[in-house]
Amino acid sequence: CLIGVGAISFVAAHWEVISPLVKVLLLVSAMLVAHVTGLWLWKSGVHPRLGHSLVILGTLIFGASIGLLAQVYHIRGHWSSMFAPWAVGALAMAYGASSIPNAVIGILVSFVWFCGSLDAGQPVWWYPFAVAILFIPFCHLKRSPLSLLLALLAMGLSTLFCAGASRLESAGVMIALLAVG
Repeated sequence: CLIGVGAISFVAAHWEVISPLVKVLLLVSAMLVAHVTGLWLWKSGVHPRLGHSLVILGTLIFGASIGLLAQVYHIRGHWSSMFAPWAVGALAMAYGASSIPNAVIGILVSFVWFCGSLDAGQPVWWYPFAVAILFIPFCHLKRSPLSLLLALLAMGLSTLFCAGASRLESAGVMIALLAVG
């Protein structure tokens, strides 16, 4: 941990003088090293807990890389737009590595993206259906009560938020509450 913090501090102190190509290479290599090493340690049985932790770290590095690359290349947009590709990457790692924590990250990050779409005034009405199609099969496959609970909460809250954002009468919100129930 201390070596990792030292490396991050060194890169952060020299971030402005590092060329954009080296920044991209650093971010991509850090993510790949975490994922590949983690998968090897986890699936080979050498150090399964450490390996799974490295896979989760790789997913977190992926999310941080999206934001840092947007900063490096001066990509502008709404604050929540980075969370959609992060959710897709976390979902891909959840299915690919059979990782429940990656699914949890994917659900949470996708819900942040959905809330950002509400903040931007463009609610994504299809989000509850996407959660049902993409995350519920994983929850069933892995028999994970935590990921199922989070997926159901994301579906339910997003249904209510969409009903409230569409300026429906109170009857519409009540119908949405019944549907969620």
